[in-house]
Amino acid sequence: MTSAAKLKLPSGPSRHVYDVIVLGSQLGGALSAALLAKRGHRVLLVEHDGMGPGYEHGGYVLPYAPFVAPPLKAMPAVEEALTELGLTTTVQRALRPHSPELQLVLPRNRMDLHSDATRRKAEVTRELGEEGEALLGALVGTTAQHEASDAFFKAHP
Repeated sequence: MTSAAKLKLPSGPSRHVYDVIVLGSQLGGALSAALLAKRGHRVLLVEHDGMGPGYEHGGYVLPYAPFVAPPLKAMPAVEEALTELGLTTTVQRALRPHSPELQLVLPRNRMDLHSDATRRKAEVTRELGEEGEALLGALVGTTAQHEASDAFFKAHP
């Protein structure tokens, strides 16, 4: 396997012409590049760190971070993009449900954050008591962050 540090980059100008250059090959960048290419654009997808899918340690290639994603039904824009690319079934089969969906580890606390609001509140209250209300409020705020941009991303150019 060749690491990115060992690759030789050409010193001269490229003869390739692209309509779009997408920086970042994680889910958002990869979906954007694939959709643009499917729609007839010449696309160059560049990883933002240039180091590939992970790093080598002890003879193994390990990911920089785990890929954690909610079910596709919770991400309608992503599901729509995957459907357009014909990848919905493949991705749904590859995604495995996590139980619990997320675990929050703090210096003195550890709690499971379930998708079910009742279970999540019970767990946070058990671990943090009355102080858990502030955390629950912050979580509600983070889940609503995308709402302001949903209309923009759903609109087609």
